[in-house]
Amino acid sequence: MKYSCINFLILFGLLLFSGCVDLEFEEPPVDGTDLVETGNTTIAELKAMAREGQLVEISEDIRIQGVVIADDRSGNFFREFVMQDATGGLKVLINLTSLYNFYPVGRELVVKCQGAFLGNGEGVIQLGGYTYIENGVALLGDIIDYDQRIIKGKIIGAPEPVVRSISDLSAADISTLVRVQGVEFVDQDLGLTYADTEGNRSANRFLTNCEGSEEVILRSSGFADFAGETVPAGNGSVTAVYSVFREDAQLFIRTLEDVKLDGHRCSKGGGGAVVTGSEESVAIADLRAIFAAGNTTVAENKKIKGIVVSDGAGGNWSGRNLVLQDESAGIVVRFQDEHSFALNDEVEVVVSGREISDFNGLLQVNEVPNNFAKKLASGQSVTARKVTVKELLDQEELWESTLVEIEAVTISGSTTLEGVTTVSDETGSIPLFTRGSADFANAAVPASALTLVAVLSDFNGSQLMIRNLSDIGGSGATNGGAFDGEPVDKVEESFADLGSNATIAIPGWQNVAIKGQRLWQAKSFDANTYAQATAFGDNNSEMEAWLITPPLDLSGPKILSFESAKAFYVHDGLSVWLSTDYNGEDLGAATWVQLEAVLAGSDSEDHAWISSGEIDLSAFSGIGYIGFKHIGNPDSGTTSYRLDNIKVTNK
Repeated sequence: MKYSCINFLILFGLLLFSGCVDLEFEEPPVDGTDLVETGNTTIAELKAMAREGQLVEISEDIRIQGVVIADDRSGNFFREFVMQDATGGLKVLINLTSLYNFYPVGRELVVKCQGAFLGNGEGVIQLGGYTYIENGVALLGDIIDYDQRIIKGKIIGAPEPVVRSISDLSAADISTLVRVQGVEFVDQDLGLTYADTEGNRSANRFLTNCEGSEEVILRSSGFADFAGETVPAGNGSVTAVYSVFREDAQLFIRTLEDVKLDGHRCSKGGGGAVVTGSEESVAIADLRAIFAAGNTTVAENKKIKGIVVSDGAGGNWSGRNLVLQDESAGIVVRFQDEHSFALNDEVEVVVSGREISDFNGLLQVNEVPNNFAKKLASGQSVTARKVTVKELLDQEELWESTLVEIEAVTISGSTTLEGVTTVSDETGSIPLFTRGSADFANAAVPASALTLVAVLSDFNGSQLMIRNLSDIGGSGATNGGAFDGEPVDKVEESFADLGSNATIAIPGWQNVAIKGQRLWQAKSFDANTYAQATAFGDNNSEMEAWLITPPLDLSGPKILSFESAKAFYVHDGLSVWLSTDYNGEDLGAATWVQLEAVLAGSDSEDHAWISSGEIDLSAFSGIGYIGFKHIGNPDSGTTSYRLDNIKVTNK
């Protein structure tokens, strides 16, 4: 009994003592404390100190102040956070996991930058703590002394994201919080998860706008806690940190709460397809036979599948029209709205209950809702049927809306392609029609005989329509067909007339992929257009692409000169060759001699143009081709190479 009273007195004393303790004073506020230091430099000013391809040490007393907009809570960011102020955003590398416990989204920070390093990680400026060498390359390490370098403030909340459309995203938005509105996942990504949970591999999914004309990558880590979730099928907005990887725009979400795609899918450009898989597939030839038999409406539960042989991007077809070809025939599909399907896409179209009609002689399936079609694959191809003009006219009904190739033709009737010109071979003539809206309408009509690839069309009589300039001058610049014109005496190519991101297609030139699928493309920067090759994004383990000049008359001594530039250096992937026995078709059968030229390399600054010097070709005679070869490996890395101002002149 006495023992119990003593315990009671002790317990009472402890309670009395604890009641005098100011617990509120002893425990820090949940939302943190005010910053004890402030910034003296904006994030934009700090990022301006970065140099392309270099790691820059910060020697001055520079402090930046901002708010955390992305942490590692969900696992989509790893050993890094992103902070933002009113001038921009910055990725900060830090040697810490579960860092959200200390630097959560919404916390205000001051980072002392003196002694740290700035680097450019494939287009994204980053702040790190040290540098190191790996495989001969200087790399940026993360911040180790974060307790001394990073000052924590209160949790004040992340800034409101800036609203952007896909096309509005710019370099100024990199590492900032954006909200992209009016978007949805492309059809081919529906049913997929955000990333690969079995192999913990990151994955790219693609968001598109309602028109299907723009796309941006949504990239997710295989370690993210939402990696195994299926992407939503609706339309709406995505809030994310904007980033880039070389030339690819990317979005990184923090959590699934950033994804608000719960609205109805759009009806344009391949969005919201209603192809269920239960429809009966019919050959296009059978569809055409329905009209020939006197019917004007397709029966229920029918669909067709084929490859797009029209090129809406070139402007020679209405944005609502698509020419689809399968093994049996071709037909025009006219949608209710402009579509976004591209040349060589494989497309499935539900034609149930649609009207089939003859529009000025051209058979088409009319007023197809855009969500009755979906893309199955891209990068497919159709082999053009080799014919004469007479054979074409004899079989015009059978071959209408299919791809044809005619050899040894001339084009006459105008100085440019716009309007109606005449294609002739030794068997007959047929009109060639080019819309004024085509981006090649003002191209000059070739003066010599050539091979022509075109779609057989009809407007109150048969006519041909080309997809782009690669259809003129061989079997097409993008598939290595032979050049049928006379050898040229000189070359002067600046690529100035080409649109940015277009596959190089210049009459007389060849753009050939020997390995992989990547071809030389036109790119523009600072009002200058040039040719570029890279293996980045190729699905094959190796790539080899050639850009080849028209045949050159080397009967007199010639000089070759050009400029080259590189970016993201990994290897010497560019070389220059000349062949005097190339037949214009079989690269492997030809003898190619490598030319000695000064090329952009590991010692060159990124994007700096390097003159090749004057390369003497007087040792060669006869007819020659010059080939610019780019090789790369998507798995081990690839250098991007550029070419400009290619000239072959008399010595």
